[in-house]
Amino acid sequence: MKKQFRIRVKLLLFAATLLFLVNNQAKAQDEFDVLLEGGTADAEKYLGKFIEPVFKGVGFGLANGWYNTAKTHKVMGFDLTITANLAMIPDKDQTFRFANSDFERLQLEGGNAFADLPTVVGPKATEDQNIEVAVLDDNNLPTGTTISRQAPSGLDLKEEVGHNFVPVPMAHLGIGLPKDTDLKLRWAPTVDVDDFEGKIFGFGILHNIKQWIPGLKESPFHLSGFVGYTKIEASYDLTSSDLNNGTNDQISNYKIKSLTVQGIISKDLIAKKLFEFTLYGSLGFNSASSELQLLGTYELAQSVDTLNDPIDLSFSNSGVRGSAGLRMKLLAFLTLHADYTLQEYNTLTAGVGINIR
Repeated sequence: MKKQFRIRVKLLLFAATLLFLVNNQAKAQDEFDVLLEGGTADAEKYLGKFIEPVFKGVGFGLANGWYNTAKTHKVMGFDLTITANLAMIPDKDQTFRFANSDFERLQLEGGNAFADLPTVVGPKATEDQNIEVAVLDDNNLPTGTTISRQAPSGLDLKEEVGHNFVPVPMAHLGIGLPKDTDLKLRWAPTVDVDDFEGKIFGFGILHNIKQWIPGLKESPFHLSGFVGYTKIEASYDLTSSDLNNGTNDQISNYKIKSLTVQGIISKDLIAKKLFEFTLYGSLGFNSASSELQLLGTYELAQSVDTLNDPIDLSFSNSGVRGSAGLRMKLLAFLTLHADYTLQEYNTLTAGVGINIR
């Protein structure tokens, strides 16, 4: 139980591969096997539809949490900020439309032509949501045998935790540079826990653009431009899992990259000696891309086929974004902030930091 919980947390935080393993390893093993029995093309197509919402959610979450004011630091001023970004999964991405005509060998059991099946963040699969595949012989001819399994279940986040969201915690360090510019860094050393390994790197530039606009220099608000980039690389070693068939080369790799470009405005509403309230907002554009690979040799249980490096998927999403938030600064250095971003996956961000101007 403890191992399953650790896997659940790691895979949620980093949009891990084969997320249906977290619910029930034995059952999920059967579900994954039947997808591979359908061949690489069908397995990739199904898994792509199944896990895409989590990759998108992490991509949107990574674009948040970079700032809580448009005001830049003085030279060598700094802030250390920790945020929790919750990317909300819309209802339309709780399920995906499975159509027999889109697949070569994977088919719905019972003769239905199509059905709405759960994605990884969706509900649990029902007893009548079954996938079947015809087993082929070494000449790629049907053997007359069919494998049938219940479709992979979602994590059912709405039932388990009350909300459908992907959590993306993040920390960054901001450092004041000359010319009213801040350098922001996201970095973590390689984390190696059990069979999971991951690392994060990111950087951003916040620059005061009000100084270059005639007539705005003395205005009672702050106006800055921001560009931020974050990259997650991770792998999950499957050789100690039920997927290992003795070749000891099974591994899943994935990368997530996020780029955001924003214009930010903020105004100090109340400024006292011991506390300060700041209202901030932004308008900009996000772009994210993800890659997922399942590498190694996989001998199928029912078929004579042996699959090598069967999964190689990529996802991308982009769009405009707008956000508004409030920051409270206490004791001249402690900050608390929260903001809400309207985008394809609306995102709630809250954080705490130490800020030395």
